[in-house]
Amino acid sequence: MLDPSSARDEQRSACLVGKLTALIALLSLAVLAVPSRIAAQSPNPYARIALPASNQVLRGTVTIQGTATHPAFVRYELAYAREPELSWIPLGGGVQPVENGVLGGWNTRPIQPGSYALRLQVFAADGSVSESVVRNLTIEVAASPTPDTTQASATQRASVSEFQTARTVLQAVGDILAAAPRAFLRGVQFAGAFFAALGGYLLLRRAALAIYRRYVARPQPYRD
Repeated sequence: MLDPSSARDEQRSACLVGKLTALIALLSLAVLAVPSRIAAQSPNPYARIALPASNQVLRGTVTIQGTATHPAFVRYELAYAREPELSWIPLGGGVQPVENGVLGGWNTRPIQPGSYALRLQVFAADGSVSESVVRNLTIEVAASPTPDTTQASATQRASVSEFQTARTVLQAVGDILAAAPRAFLRGVQFAGAFFAALGGYLLLRRAALAIYRRYVARPQPYRD
């Protein structure tokens, strides 16, 4: 028959062993869970979208920046989708690896405003696909560019000045054409008067010479 004190000691030992076993199991699970959590939270080293960032408002043309690399890199693709459906639409890509650079451009003007997601996929020769997704991107309608009123005013003034110059030239040409008949008539009249005066002068001169020869220059009779 066992001593009651020995039985209690065995029960205590068994309880202590059970607690130690449970503590070791919990510590093992914690150690295993930490690397998994760190790996889940760390960014993908081969596919990463740096810009645009989550919860960002996008307008017009957006430059997509990030990293798309792999030791067995083949190509990368960009795509976007409206949330929450996530029906991906190709946006472009490249066949050269990019590290902390420009991945492409995204023209959001034709897209209906709303919430969207952006995806980057890097394809490798070994068949693996690295992926990065940015969620909650809000696309708004880009504001129309404000017209340059100063340039418009300058253009309008230039047009008015050209119109006034053309009108002045046309008016001068019209005045010349209108004055041409009168100037021609005055020229004819002046020429007629000039030739009439010249003719009268020649006639008077001829008459004066005739009178001079007849009465003044004729030889006088000889007188002793």
